[in-house]
Amino acid sequence: YEPWVMGSASMSKHLQREITPWEPQRMPVDMSSTYSAHYKAWPAMRPAKGMRPQDERPPTTSVFDTRSTQQDSYQAWSGLHAQPSCRPKLGYEPTAFMQPISTTHREAYQKWTVMKREPFRPANNRDGAANTETGRSTMQDSFQPIVGARPAISKKPQEKPTDQTPFDGTTTSRTSFQRWPIPPRFVREKPAPTDTYGWGDGQFPSSTYRDTFREVKLPQGGNRTLGLQVVGGHFYTMMPKGTLPPANKKVMMTTTQDNQKSVDIVVIITDDESLRKGKVIGEFNLDGIVPSSKGVPQVEVTLNLDTSNMLRVTANDVQGNRARALTVKDKVRLN
Repeated sequence: YEPWVMGSASMSKHLQREITPWEPQRMPVDMSSTYSAHYKAWPAMRPAKGMRPQDERPPTTSVFDTRSTQQDSYQAWSGLHAQPSCRPKLGYEPTAFMQPISTTHREAYQKWTVMKREPFRPANNRDGAANTETGRSTMQDSFQPIVGARPAISKKPQEKPTDQTPFDGTTTSRTSFQRWPIPPRFVREKPAPTDTYGWGDGQFPSSTYRDTFREVKLPQGGNRTLGLQVVGGHFYTMMPKGTLPPANKKVMMTTTQDNQKSVDIVVIITDDESLRKGKVIGEFNLDGIVPSSKGVPQVEVTLNLDTSNMLRVTANDVQGNRARALTVKDKVRLN
C-alpha cells in the first residue's frame, strides 16, 4: 500500500477535489423582534386648533355693551315677584249616582272571616264503676282493676339431686382438646465434600451444567483504525479500534470549494495512536456533481466490512443521483 502522512503533501495530491463532513447550513435569523416590528406605537395626531364661530348677528352701529345672547337669556333671578303655589286640580269628580271612591286592592283582598265553633266533649256512652276513686278516662274504663285477685307467691328453687361420687380431676373438655403434639425439628446436615453418591470412592465429578456452559473466549478487537482523508490532509475516523466484522459505517460528505464538480474518496488504514501516519488502501473519483456553493452538495460515503474481511466503499451523490463503488482486493484486517 502507498504510505500516507497527514499534512500538505497529502492535500496537494487532491487539491480542489477534497471533501469535508457535511453540516446543515444555518438559516439566516432575523434579529429584530416581531413585537416591535408589528406592534409599533400608533402615531399621535396633533389636536386641531380651535375655530372661533362666525358671528351671524347683523352688524349694529352701537358700541358693544359686553352683553351676549346667553347672558340675556339666563339672567339672575331677582326674587321680587314670588308667585303663589298652585294646587293641582282633581282630574276625577264623583257624581251622586256613583259609588264613593274605593281601592280595588282593598275590596279584592279583604280579611277572611274566621268562623267560631263551640268546643265539644265526646259523649260517654257507658257508665263507669262506682268504686273509681279518680277521674274518668278511656284508659281507666278499659283497664279496670281485677277484684279479688291475689298476687302469685314466688317459689324457692328446687335443688337437683347430686351424685356423691368424688371428682377425679378430668373433664370432657380437657379430654377432647388436648395440646397438639409438635414433632422434633429436623435439621439437614451438610454433606461432607469427601462423601460419594453412586460414583465410586472418588469425589463428585463434573455435571451437565459445567459441560454445556463453558467459558468462551471472545475475539479481541483490532488495533487498527479505518477512515477517510478530508480537507487539509487530515484523517477522519470511520471504523475505530476494536471494530469487529461485519461492520457498516455511513457518513455524509460535501465539497470544500464553490462550483466544485468532483471529489476524491481516499480510504486510509492506520495503527498510529496520533492518526498522523498510515497507508492508502484505495481511492477513486466521483464526478458529475452539480456546481453549487460549498457545503451544499451531499455525498454519502459507505464503508462495508463483511465477515471475510472484504471492504467495499460506496460514494453516492444525493442531488445528482450518481454513484461510484470500490472493492479492496486484499483482505482488510483491523487486528
